[in-house]
Amino acid sequence: MIDQAIQQYTLAITLDPSNYLPELYSSRALASIGQFTQAEQYASAAVQDAPTDPYVLGNWGYMLYKSGDWPSAIQQLSLTVNGGKTADGQTVKPLPPTNNDPWVSTYYYTYALVLAQSSLCSQALPLTQTILDASAQ
Repeated sequence: MIDQAIQQYTLAITLDPSNYLPELYSSRALASIGQFTQAEQYASAAVQDAPTDPYVLGNWGYMLYKSGDWPSAIQQLSLTVNGGKTADGQTVKPLPPTNNDPWVSTYYYTYALVLAQSSLCSQALPLTQTILDASAQ
């Protein structure tokens, strides 16, 4: 079933190479079956098409975390949560926490988790409070 989905997403990429959604969805499909390295590659390709979209950067950060590349995950998830500048100087606006999209919550808690696991607890604690505040709304 996942293979068929990936085939259809690949066809969509061929038909509209500038559309990041098939790459985003491919990465998530592959992650759902534990193929995180391949999922990270699709997520990276989506970022090439939408380099300042914090949602797409968050997806890439999540896949980097699941692939074990914590330093890169921190970088991408920081851009997602805090905003900032990409490596080539483009501005990324922060993605606010929301209860409407479970992926946004995933980006936030993955960022807090990787910060804590990387002994950056002073950065993880305020983020955890942000997550708690957002979930209370």
